[in-house]
Amino acid sequence: MPSVGKRFLLAFFLIPISLYTVFWLTLRIVAGLDEMWLPAWIGNQAGAEVVAILPETAPDTYSASVVPLWEMQRFVAEHPNCTFSIPRGHQNGLVDQLKRKPKFTVLNFKVQQLADSKQEVTLEDMDPTDDTHGTQYEVVGDQVRLKYYRLIGDRDFMGCMLVAGALTIAIHLIAGGYLAYRLIWRRSSS
Repeated sequence: MPSVGKRFLLAFFLIPISLYTVFWLTLRIVAGLDEMWLPAWIGNQAGAEVVAILPETAPDTYSASVVPLWEMQRFVAEHPNCTFSIPRGHQNGLVDQLKRKPKFTVLNFKVQQLADSKQEVTLEDMDPTDDTHGTQYEVVGDQVRLKYYRLIGDRDFMGCMLVAGALTIAIHLIAGGYLAYRLIWRRSSS
């Protein structure tokens, strides 16, 4: 059986390694959960956005705007001829239009045609503050049904670090309490 000095020395080296390892593992898990795509029924959908299409005066030309989901009804009221369905064959032109706008530094835009003239639209954009908004929705004309969304922001990372730190402390307190109980129980039973 190791002496108390050897146990102390072992704990002296293992505790910092354990703290470091557990903190980074919990941070990766918490950050992964924070950045994952969430179903529409979870959360407040604050970062969800949709692509609004407005017909131009020239035939078969369109302009595109990205509208926050919570402003969609107001946008439709102000632009009664707008739609959220992406015209076939115009996806690339609309993506180029959106990329030229100073609001976005990165833009990923994908449209998949579904049955019954439905479309599934996936939009991911990064604004100048490096917040990434992701939205996946189904659309028919001016009817939008949100399926998934996500918001990744630099400001969220501090919260993830605090949660990971709290989990690391809790895990070590529980493990330390269990080890102390086992040590006291062994001593009292022998």
